[in-house]
Amino acid sequence: AGSFCRGGAALHSCPAGSSSGAMSRAPGDCVCGAGLFAEGDGSRCATCEADRYCVGDNQRRPCPKGTESERGAKAAAECLKTCGPGAYGRPGECKPCPPDSFCLGGRAPPRRCPEGA
Repeated sequence: AGSFCRGGAALHSCPAGSSSGAMSRAPGDCVCGAGLFAEGDGSRCATCEADRYCVGDNQRRPCPKGTESERGAKAAAECLKTCGPGAYGRPGECKPCPPDSFCLGGRAPPRRCPEGA
């Protein structure tokens, strides 16, 4: 982790998972690493949420439409295609719905068709 000097005086450490450049003066000068983002005033780095990616500039970016990601994604390339209707599974690992079942898409498991349907 880096550090900063508030008001040019006392040395403070940046949050775990972040770094800072020379002449840093505030918590906001600390930059969280890839897969993390700065929470609140920048005093804490948190793991990037699912369906977003964090490249290491303290920002969270949404995955493009029709894609999703696991927590901690570091790049848009980690946003994988969401399974559409008629399929199920993890993003990028879609499987066709089995016979006598229906699938709404996404991660939801297949559901058996009602009797006589």
